[in-house]
Amino acid sequence: CLSMLFFKKYSFDDIYDFRRCMDKAICELLISRYNDLSGIADQAEKIVTSPVYTLEEEVERDMLFHDFLLKAAGNSVLETFSKSLFVIYESVVESVLKNADEHKKALLLDAHLKILEALRSRKMKYCIEAVENHYIIASGQLKDKVWAMKDFTLEQERYDILIKAQQMFNSLKIDTLTGLYSKEYFFKKVKEHIEDHPDQDFILCTSDIIGLNVINEKYGFEVGDDLLKKLAKKGTEIPGYVFGGRVEGDKFCACIADEHNNRNYADSFVKSVIENGMPVRNVTIKNGIYRIKKNDSLSIQSMYLRTILAIQQIKDNYNKYVNEYEESFRSSMLMNRQIVADSSGAIEHGDFKVYYQPKILTAGDQIGGAEALVRW
Repeated sequence: CLSMLFFKKYSFDDIYDFRRCMDKAICELLISRYNDLSGIADQAEKIVTSPVYTLEEEVERDMLFHDFLLKAAGNSVLETFSKSLFVIYESVVESVLKNADEHKKALLLDAHLKILEALRSRKMKYCIEAVENHYIIASGQLKDKVWAMKDFTLEQERYDILIKAQQMFNSLKIDTLTGLYSKEYFFKKVKEHIEDHPDQDFILCTSDIIGLNVINEKYGFEVGDDLLKKLAKKGTEIPGYVFGGRVEGDKFCACIADEHNNRNYADSFVKSVIENGMPVRNVTIKNGIYRIKKNDSLSIQSMYLRTILAIQQIKDNYNKYVNEYEESFRSSMLMNRQIVADSSGAIEHGDFKVYYQPKILTAGDQIGGAEALVRW
């Protein structure tokens, strides 16, 4: 809560944890908003690699880099939060750079460039790793540093921004575009609702709009936003619906009462979308279902991840739009991860062997190539 800014002191880790979360959110917004991030990454790279000669210029360059990505993300709530913390964070950046030798500064620059590489790839996993790496390097500069508000002078304008940011923070419970709950608040509400109804079964259903980035790119964000609003409304009309949330840019999640063995929520949702006019034709929605039984010990976040696993199983199946989670999905994922983890060592030890199957040309009975089979 932003009211912490009015307390006597707070830790360096508090500030960096907040910035770390905000940078991850910025990456997620950029990926959901743009189909191609090369241009934005190139402009950000020019900023972060521009020559500087004084500590003041180094601090300004760092702040400009993060501010540029923030503005490109196009989220006014995050911008307001950032403005409210500008004085504090600028002082933190100055202290980090002031205490950093040339080697550390080179590592910090490289960390910025890795964030841009991750954005170019549009892989959120790489973005998270790059952001974490950046703050691991930076936080190593100041340990257990405590910042007191008396070290900063907050003029009335800054105070007004803080109050506005606090008000906007309260509004983060609701996704302003769709009217559904925001991700974290949705998870909180589901947890509370399940605890309040211990004798009832529920369904968690995630709906993934395939190709939303392409729709935004081809028809414009206004059409994409209109699509999201109409899909959100359709979801609330399905029987058994309790409440829903917009958990990612192109994903909705709904908590459904499993009354009368209500197993057709996702099918009804898909049918409703097909039968009712949408601003874009041939919208593809993949749905993953997780059944919440009494005394289920999993966290809501873990349940949600299982709905994503169910969706991944049918992403390339053009005839199936709904899939219910099975424990075998997770076992298969863990096995695949283990294989990938073990493969690096296997390569180093020469455990892979290649066999070549010749391809014979029909004209002349000559070898025209070969197929390779790799065995472990």
